[in-house]
Amino acid sequence: MPFAGHVGAMSAVSAELLRRGHEVVAYTGAKYRDRFISAGATWLPWIKATDFDDADVAATFPQVGDGKGFRGTQANAEHIVLGTAPGQIADIMAAALYDLLVTDQVALGAAIAGQALGIPWVTITVTPLSLTSRHLPPLGMPWSPATGPLGRARDAVARSVTSAAYRRITDPTINRMRADVGLGPVPPGHLFDGLYSTDLIIAQGVPGLEYPRPDLPPYVHFVGRLAQPTPKPDPAPKPDPAPRDPSAQPGASAEPGPATQPDVSASPAVAAQPDKAAQSEAPAPAPDAAAQPDVSAPPAVAAQPNAAQPNAAQPDKAAQLEAAAPDAAAQPDAAAQPDAAVQPDAAVQPDAPAKPDAAKSDLAAQPDAVAQPDAAVQPDLAAKPDQAAKPDPGAQVDPDHLEDLASHLALAAQLELAAQPGPVARSRPAAAPAPALPDWWAELAEAGTVVHVTQGTLDMDPDDLLRPTLAGLADQDVLVVCTTGGADPATLGPLPANARAAAFLPHDLLLPLVDVMVTNGGWGGVLAALQAGVPLVVAGGSLDKPEVARRVAWSGAGIDLRTGHPKADRIAEAVGRVSADPAFRTRARELGAAMTAAGGVSVAVDLIEGLLKR
Repeated sequence: MPFAGHVGAMSAVSAELLRRGHEVVAYTGAKYRDRFISAGATWLPWIKATDFDDADVAATFPQVGDGKGFRGTQANAEHIVLGTAPGQIADIMAAALYDLLVTDQVALGAAIAGQALGIPWVTITVTPLSLTSRHLPPLGMPWSPATGPLGRARDAVARSVTSAAYRRITDPTINRMRADVGLGPVPPGHLFDGLYSTDLIIAQGVPGLEYPRPDLPPYVHFVGRLAQPTPKPDPAPKPDPAPRDPSAQPGASAEPGPATQPDVSASPAVAAQPDKAAQSEAPAPAPDAAAQPDVSAPPAVAAQPNAAQPNAAQPDKAAQLEAAAPDAAAQPDAAAQPDAAVQPDAAVQPDAPAKPDAAKSDLAAQPDAVAQPDAAVQPDLAAKPDQAAKPDPGAQVDPDHLEDLASHLALAAQLELAAQPGPVARSRPAAAPAPALPDWWAELAEAGTVVHVTQGTLDMDPDDLLRPTLAGLADQDVLVVCTTGGADPATLGPLPANARAAAFLPHDLLLPLVDVMVTNGGWGGVLAALQAGVPLVVAGGSLDKPEVARRVAWSGAGIDLRTGHPKADRIAEAVGRVSADPAFRTRARELGAAMTAAGGVSVAVDLIEGLLKR
């Protein structure tokens, strides 16, 4: 699905598959086309499926409005999740052949297409796992799992009521789409369970963030966080003691050589994890499995070990900044170089090995590639004689399918993307540039307490969380670092003296310097904070965000404000409580260690490759 948080995880998996020599066809919206093709993938656009800009969903789906409340959630499900699914099925099946499908669990049409094609397929969870369970309350209920008989009875009643609603509302829509491609109905009353893969589910997170459920299928694997490391900015070269003659130094202003490029040879999951105890250029070794804390269930906050020594493992912020921050003169112009690398959920694309065919095809620009797939862009189909023959995709093409291409490319032009005809020749993708950091970055080392506040890249009305946080902490002895998710920071108005703002900041560089993060509950941002050992204050108000907030509180790693529109004083009180109680940080670090040990992108792709070999 073309949402920033979803694309971050999926593009990280795509890049690792490409790095290992696989051919990847990325099906996503025009806005995120370059995120995939820059790593060497082939782009399959949304044509029959209605494409949209996730920064302005209401422009395409006015029924969604601001997306808030029950009506906004309902409209989102009806018009985006369910409404775009038939088009997804048509687009994906028209461009087959594939050896395997890897789907975002919210892309319901992709799941149905995978089942209809009869090929192995993988579900990746970009939000908390939503499989129903006999041991849990239904998804979206405003309470945590029961611990006593009365609570279990309450959960059973809620499951019965929601199951009846699913049978009446969602099941008929899903079953119609399935029938259109020759599939039978889903198990009744189980929401989207029938659209999860039964081959392999790769779940972001760790068991310590997941409610215990004895009926969890054995093909569900928790892998931590799916992301790739942000390259560190290179410091400006130190001048020689003696003045140099520019005419005698022709290489003085040349681009940095290979030695200064970010190292992407190591596993992305390992390289992405900053060592909180001592930041260094080399990635920290994975903790010994025997030494991992038990995160299978959340201990009471008061029972956290070493609670009396919250600062024992605090990182040296000055040392971290020395490693991460460049000389201001060497920074590129941030306004002139917007890049996915500086987005909180962005995945930096590593160099992929050169493919046998250097010319990568852009399926949006070559209609014949959809109607008659060229073997050069298929995943080595000719080299796999032991595989069952697949249907001729040309026979599946709707004659009207490509007539929508003009409107699709018009949207791409509107989004100012380079959707040009002809092949996209990419013998070797360029390494992503290091992000530019603001000139106030060095202040992070001098601050006693750093609080980061973000609303991610969806639901970005600053009145919901950004402005109340700035107001609530204005008189506190903290440095507040605010990111707007892409909007001009000037839209926030005058900032308090203790606040700094930017459109985007790279979480992999920022979070090791942060003491508390205030968030609206985007799953990717929450996982990034916990992997860095940062405790949370969560104000989840729409979609999956209230569920994320409940899980953070249940795990012991933060506070759930139980609203998406908290008051300034309530935010200040929660930040003060999380800062003062070392148990929150201890638990966040435990979960972060477990996520690092889970392996991230490297383990996810190991599992995918294992499925291919079956």
